[in-house]
Amino acid sequence: MSSTSDRPRVVLATVDQVLPRLGLAYVTDTDACSWGITRSTAGDGLDRLDVGAHVKLTIEDHDGFAVASAWSTLD
Repeated sequence: MSSTSDRPRVVLATVDQVLPRLGLAYVTDTDACSWGITRSTAGDGLDRLDVGAHVKLTIEDHDGFAVASAWSTLD
């Protein structure tokens, strides 16, 4: 049995906080779930993020937790 789902899901989110020195950003999706994006998360680069920007997240569900595995800007 695999520990991940077969298909990642995509959610839309808004950037709440960007902490470039820590290599971290926090975003909230349309279901009010908070997600973390790190400098190692596949994406456009944290330097492209501003508070209030919209992003598309790829979410991978694992047994008992979910991870934002990739992102891209929408604005």
